[in-house]
Amino acid sequence: MSTLAATTLAVWLVFTRSDWYQIHRILTDGPAAVAAVRGSDGQEAVAAWAEALGQLGRLDDVLSFVHNPPAAPAMSKASIEATILVKAARGLGDAGYTADAQKVAKDALSAAQRIPSEEIDSQVSVLAEVGQVLAWSGETKQATTTLSKALIAARQIHNHDQQTAEVAEVAEAMAEAGHIEDAKRLGASVLAGPPAKDSYSYAESFHLSRLAAALARAGSFGDALSLAHRIEQRYSRARDARLYGIEATSEIAQMWSQAGKADQAKRAWEEAHAEADVMEDAHLRALALAQVGRTLVRAGRISEAATVLNEAFEVAHESQTGPSAVLDWSDVATALAESGRLSDALLLARQSGYPVDALSRVAEALAHAGKNDQAKVVWEEARAAALRSDQRSRANTLVSVARAAARLHLYREARLAAESSAPTQRLNAYAAVLTEYAKEDNPTLRQWLETER
Repeated sequence: MSTLAATTLAVWLVFTRSDWYQIHRILTDGPAAVAAVRGSDGQEAVAAWAEALGQLGRLDDVLSFVHNPPAAPAMSKASIEATILVKAARGLGDAGYTADAQKVAKDALSAAQRIPSEEIDSQVSVLAEVGQVLAWSGETKQATTTLSKALIAARQIHNHDQQTAEVAEVAEAMAEAGHIEDAKRLGASVLAGPPAKDSYSYAESFHLSRLAAALARAGSFGDALSLAHRIEQRYSRARDARLYGIEATSEIAQMWSQAGKADQAKRAWEEAHAEADVMEDAHLRALALAQVGRTLVRAGRISEAATVLNEAFEVAHESQTGPSAVLDWSDVATALAESGRLSDALLLARQSGYPVDALSRVAEALAHAGKNDQAKVVWEEARAAALRSDQRSRANTLVSVARAAARLHLYREARLAAESSAPTQRLNAYAAVLTEYAKEDNPTLRQWLETER
């Protein structure tokens, strides 16, 4: 081989390993991935892709497929279009492209108004999110009008359980949009009636817990904590839903601590810990304790966190026998990693029913903490575990590996892992890569995304 040819090859190899090349390849392959997805999970992946494109400011890429999106069972074209547009608007707004965010949010509003009545839950969700985006982008008057439309639509739902879940979603959106008093009143109206049942109880409790967190961020700590307690009591028999109340109390304690209210924070954490301790299901008890411990770590209360996380680890470790061995311990392992207990985190992750996901989550937590060398070692273990699995499992687990690689800014490795995933997972992984890449060049976006709204 001549010197010129060798030099040309070397330059090409360096170029194909550059971050720019990886992003270019992902953007080129993205439309094919969009066309290949199927079902509701596929539509969620398409929405995530649209949001990531918005974060990069690539509005033309969104518009290239939004009016001819992949079909999904039980979803109208208007519903799909509205969902894609509002997610793109959110991404644009988060990244500081305010004018584009306003324009696309209004397009999403127009599409939402064409959603048929049999998909009114989708209409409520889109209108609620459009209201948030418009509020954040400075369109206060239209945001208020849109949130009112969302509430009117939610009130038209005849099924009580579904209606209360959707009203709770609107209440959360109002709080996020800065309409605190309206959000409080709406949350109180939900709590005044009987709790939603079955799957709607989880949606209702989730949105109420997010409402509580939003109230705390707005400085309304007393109302937030009262709401979190009501959630715990309201869903005492719905175990998964009750977990949201404990998580909300823990988050409020963290925010109280960061606001310099140490005594109030301590009492809230003690209440959350006590509620977690009495949960009968060992898996849920460990998850609740992990959440309490995680918020203590983030608030810098390391010794208290160590006590709670030790309890979470013991509960989880003891449950790794019999049928409980197939449970997912990613949340507990991640909390342990955040607190510096890497050996315990890895032990639990390896024993989890979903070890690739758990190890990948631990790697992400380490990367977030700036421990990139440790994170890369754990990521390599997760990738090796995924590659050892059968072909079907590998196609579904490599998305976790790709996400963790993106977090480490290993964009080539992330792209390669994504390309070996099933279409829906591939698109989700591509979206994660674009988001991490956008955060590198946009400090405002990075700060916004890494401080929970």
